[in-house]
Amino acid sequence: MQTKITLFILALITATLSILFSTWGVTLQIGSSEYHAQQEQVFSVWQLINLTGQLLMTPDDDTLEGRQSTIEQTRSIDFWLYGFSYQPLQKLFQKLVKVGVDIRWIMENEPYGWTTKEFLKLQKIFTGRSHIDIASDEKLGTNFQHAKTFLTDNAFIIQTANLSYSSFFTNREFFLISHNSILLENLQHLFEKDWQWKKLLAEEIHPNLLICPIDCRYKIETLLSWAKQSIWMYQQYIQDESVMHILMQKSWLDLKFIVADNDSKQELVASPLSQFTRFIKKPYIHAKMILIDGVYLIVSSINMSANSMDMNREIGVIIIDSFLIEEFDKRFEKDRQR
Repeated sequence: MQTKITLFILALITATLSILFSTWGVTLQIGSSEYHAQQEQVFSVWQLINLTGQLLMTPDDDTLEGRQSTIEQTRSIDFWLYGFSYQPLQKLFQKLVKVGVDIRWIMENEPYGWTTKEFLKLQKIFTGRSHIDIASDEKLGTNFQHAKTFLTDNAFIIQTANLSYSSFFTNREFFLISHNSILLENLQHLFEKDWQWKKLLAEEIHPNLLICPIDCRYKIETLLSWAKQSIWMYQQYIQDESVMHILMQKSWLDLKFIVADNDSKQELVASPLSQFTRFIKKPYIHAKMILIDGVYLIVSSINMSANSMDMNREIGVIIIDSFLIEEFDKRFEKDRQR
């Protein structure tokens, strides 16, 4: 009798939790080993950890000082990067190699908008030097290697920016610098897999991280669908049909978008979402940031396009730290008033 009562109570608890979770857009799986973020499986905000750090913004902050102090105090640097044209940082990396810092770099071998001459010059600067290995993305299985993430001995930087003059002095960009050891270890593991051209699996990715084209769309769309109060974005453009559909379904929320005033805006201008959008020419909006309900902040290299989410290597992180979100909130509102 006692056993039956216990089973009944467990069933009741499970049913209650399932109802609550379904209300929040979460699927409850009991006794499943496949508890990871894929479209047919589970992503839960309860799995997110609170990482702290610095959230820097260009061109207002001196992000170069923050970056240099982070990378100069390390014995090794691994990074994914799309574009690298800023000569002072090229010289810094050459200096680091000379003093024995080990550098590994996964680079895009055909970056859009770069001339062949510029790209060959970049290869010539670094290829063949001791303490530095460069791998192109041609065996990565993606369209573009568009991630912009740096890993040192005890810190990581996830940023929206390439390493270019405009990224530091004319663009609106964001840089998260964190010493969180859990996410650093996971990013190091993911880098090793990419470095060896091994397939990344969804269950290898920490819930706070978004890795395209594996789980980023699912996590972004899930968080957007869960929104109950507000969705704020900095985006270079918003073109993805699925994301735009979700946003239009959320038109009763506090929607605020800051988007680059460029040739890519036509689709957004023609949509009902234009009424929530502030188009800005200066600084040029290259940031890719999403704040949901004032609670979940995404910093990433991910553009709101099908190519970015479904075909590129992109990396992002979900922040729940209230101090970092408050700092972002102030900066966003200031730009909205421009």
